Amino acid sequence: STFEKNQGDLAAEGIALDGYSEEDELTKGMLSKMTAVYLDLGGSLMYMIFGTERYAFRACMANGIFGQDGSENDRLSGPEMIEAFSKISEIRGEK
Repeated sequence: STFEKNQGDLAAEGIALDGYSEEDELTKGMLSKMTAVYLDLGGSLMYMIFGTERYAFRACMANGIFGQDGSENDRLSGPEMIEAFSKISEIRGEK
């Protein structure tokens, strides 16, 4: 699979990766922005207004996907990514 194919698949699901490139390292903000769209999170009024990574991260924190520590600029480790995907899957199953 290539970045372009993955990007196209996500775009087909309504999760655009505008502004990101293959060379970008995955941050909590990037995953938060994709997650907020995927789960239609409304946990942050500021995210609903501005739609930025910062407020998407806060919406993810409000929904228990990320803890209260760190920022949207933190790079994700493998274990953090697995934990986030597990929580996203749990939330998606509840909807």
